[in-house]
Amino acid sequence: LTRVSMAPQVLPAAADVACASCGAAFASRNALFKHLRAAHSLPPKPPKHAAERAALVISYVGDAYRGLQRTDVADALPTVEGALWRAVGHACTDDAGDESWEAQRKARVHPHACARAARTDAGVHAVANVLSVTLPALAAGAEDGWVGRVNEALPADVRVLRRVRVAPAFDAQRTCERRTYEYLLPAAALLPDAAAVGEAEVVALRKRLRSLLKRFRGAHDFAHFTRSGAAYTCAHDTQRHIARVAAREAVRDEAGAAFVVLAISGASFLYHQVRSMVGAVVAVVRGARDEAWLDRVLLPPRRSRAEPRRVEAAIDKATIAAVPLAPAHALYLAEVHHYSHDLRAAAEGERLRTLRADADGADAGAGGAALVAESGAAAAAAAFRRRVQAHIMGVEAREGRMRKWVGELDSEG
Repeated sequence: LTRVSMAPQVLPAAADVACASCGAAFASRNALFKHLRAAHSLPPKPPKHAAERAALVISYVGDAYRGLQRTDVADALPTVEGALWRAVGHACTDDAGDESWEAQRKARVHPHACARAARTDAGVHAVANVLSVTLPALAAGAEDGWVGRVNEALPADVRVLRRVRVAPAFDAQRTCERRTYEYLLPAAALLPDAAAVGEAEVVALRKRLRSLLKRFRGAHDFAHFTRSGAAYTCAHDTQRHIARVAAREAVRDEAGAAFVVLAISGASFLYHQVRSMVGAVVAVVRGARDEAWLDRVLLPPRRSRAEPRRVEAAIDKATIAAVPLAPAHALYLAEVHHYSHDLRAAAEGERLRTLRADADGADAGAGGAALVAESGAAAAAAAFRRRVQAHIMGVEAREGRMRKWVGELDSEG
């Protein structure tokens, strides 16, 4: 056997490195770089910018965009996030010369660990949506100034209402317990006699809409209220729970025309589900479908995921017409609720309250919250809700999109 020596090994001295400019020799590369910075004006290393997890509360009018979510780094299709991340890049660069965000925006479609409380489609608006993202850290109390600089770089139809520092694990989508959508319906388009729309007729219409909407409350299989096709319905769990429905109030445009606000709340929604629910209710009100049809297309919940969907077995194909899809321009995301996050934040001393951004900006009281403060951001969200409603009513007055869609619905019926 060969005996192995356990004596300590002596490593050779590090090879000298020399400066190419003056020939000076150094024992290490670190020493060389110190020399280059001191003697030859080598630019110093860029400072490492600290990062923090933040929640952004944003509002937008969606007509000019192909939805909320960005689709490509070149922004070939206009999206709300495309405009937002570009403005954030300007603010981060102007604040501390940090170009890392701008470099990330040009290299990645979505920022690292970005999440959205609700992902809205093309043409859909939002009063208060929440995005969680990792951003360059700000000094304490600098959030309002940062929000102002971002808004200066944004188009007028997108606004940041608030930036909130959150826990590193906060995810706007996973921690969102409830989402509320509202839909603005012109009363004249729903009533048989558009010329005679008085207060009594509007009250009766709200009562009728409310009675139909109540059928959706609770758990149901919404297979008929989403993208059609067996491939989609087989690949997705189409069972959802609707927590609240309402025909909240009637608002009027500058000419005095009445619009009824429908509100639908739930933990999550399928693709096109809310617009299909509104389309089904309007079809029944107009007489294009009957209430028995609505009961047939609204399937009962399955007892388990393993139970086969009772779409074809329980319903005769000949009696089922496609569920109408209401236009996108009158739909907006009104609220998102992060109850658990707000309870923890309140325990840590940050007071957050529920915002129901109604017409007068009144607070809805205790309960969950939408990550909107009770001061300036809440008032801004209430004002933006009025702005969205005025925009929808203006589109209807100019173009009559809802009247045209209802006319097509009547001809189908």
